[in-house]
Amino acid sequence: MRLLLQRCGWRKVVPFRVWIYSVFCYAQGLTNLTTGTHNLLYFRLKRGKENVALPPVGLSMHVLLFLAFIPLAVVVTLIEFAALERATCIHVACYKDET
Repeated sequence: MRLLLQRCGWRKVVPFRVWIYSVFCYAQGLTNLTTGTHNLLYFRLKRGKENVALPPVGLSMHVLLFLAFIPLAVVVTLIEFAALERATCIHVACYKDET
């Protein structure tokens, strides 16, 4: 990823770790896998997209599943932090050179 970003003109690629992003990533991914959807809860609650086909019962189900997956997501995040070179959630900050 670093090489691709650099070839596209991005410089100062700085990897970083934010544990809450990783926990969210895993909990959302497990919710997606279980429901067969793609980030419906995220788009509805975080992005405020009302056109997401998620009725109140579906929203409640997604919330409950997401909350149920948080403990597992925390465990997987701790494992990931022990082996960062094999991490699934990638966090980088990139900057374009001022030219």
